[in-house]
Amino acid sequence: MDAAHFSDRDQAAGLRQLMMNAPGRGSISGTLAVLGATPECGATTVACNLAAALVQQGNRVIYADEKRTAGEAPIWQLPYAAHWSQLAGMKGEEGLRTTASGVRLVAARPLAQGATPPPSQVAAHEIVVLDTCFDQKVLSDLAYNADCLLMVVAPTASGIKTAYATIKALHFLLGLQKLPVVVNARHESEKAALDPRLFANLEMVCHQYLGLSLQSIGNFPYDRHLSRQQALRQTVTEAFPRCPTATETGRLAREIGTGLRAAASARARPEPANPAFPSFAALSKA
Repeated sequence: MDAAHFSDRDQAAGLRQLMMNAPGRGSISGTLAVLGATPECGATTVACNLAAALVQQGNRVIYADEKRTAGEAPIWQLPYAAHWSQLAGMKGEEGLRTTASGVRLVAARPLAQGATPPPSQVAAHEIVVLDTCFDQKVLSDLAYNADCLLMVVAPTASGIKTAYATIKALHFLLGLQKLPVVVNARHESEKAALDPRLFANLEMVCHQYLGLSLQSIGNFPYDRHLSRQQALRQTVTEAFPRCPTATETGRLAREIGTGLRAAASARARPEPANPAFPSFAALSKA
């Protein structure tokens, strides 16, 4: 590889870093919890790509993996150097593994049932993308207190059926009135978009029996580029910025950023405020 190529790569990396540190950038803070309705619906892929897209849009982002206490981060395959419970004792970014694109990685699975990890050192101007799980119908404290809970659903009849059971359990736990949902096609057999009648039926049942408004805010069609993530050790958002998944992820990340900014503004008011996102009602928990 010639020196010019190295020079181009160094300049590109330097430009990304300048953009991340530029005044007025990275002004959003908050926690986004991404939860799969089923174990194999691709929620981790959605969470990792959202983290990468939010960094590309100028934010400081931590990807917190509640499915592991140690080991390697999915897709990027970088070993975790710290657990969430250790963050409070760190100075700055000491000890956090960082991807080439700037996503900082931390394992976050609770070390004991009911344990409450310290909120950190996660600074103002920091977004935490929480790749969460709903083991035994229990949410971690981090997920329970997230600014936004986003559910990922598979575009199949069985996926929708399982999604209702998960939604019902979440509603009982959190008293949800609104829940944003994204549909994610992981396999070539799921190329067809979700049958609108299936989702309409799920919306109707949730409204009728739970008093819960489901809001579809994203749809990820099957994308062959996803099969390259593990080999490249990059999300498709990083490796293939023009592919369908990256385009849809970027749009969704911008909306989430707008919602988190509104939520942060509401928290700053002296009077009690509804934690719902006023400019992004689809992400309301209240």
